[in-house]
Amino acid sequence: MATLTISDQTVDIVKKIWTAYAQIEPKDQRESIWLQESLSKLNEFSAQRLQRLYHGYESLGGMMWMLLVVGAIITIGFIYLFYVKNFLYHALMTGLLAGLIAFMLFLVGELDRAYDGSYRVNPIALQKVKQLIDRL
Repeated sequence: MATLTISDQTVDIVKKIWTAYAQIEPKDQRESIWLQESLSKLNEFSAQRLQRLYHGYESLGGMMWMLLVVGAIITIGFIYLFYVKNFLYHALMTGLLAGLIAFMLFLVGELDRAYDGSYRVNPIALQKVKQLIDRL
């Protein structure tokens, strides 16, 4: 996910699974119900996989970042319209607001790159599921 590439090995495995399901011919009502439910779960699995791959490619884009930064500048600019007698308090208030906005912009930036940022989604959960499947 971090390299934004689709593994050929994974594509082959998913194709083999779908091919195997296509070859199943249920012999009775019970097998037919099992096949329907199983195909439903396979469809859900495939949809979730495609959605995860899609989310790896999308991001906020330049225009949204420009709006966020301009909005931050305007918000910090508004603080100068407040009247505060003590300059130290005014500077402290401005600094804290600027720090909070910078933190939020940093957080948005990191969450925008969920698979390749420094605080990316960890693949440990998927690896644990793979280990569980391999043991079955």
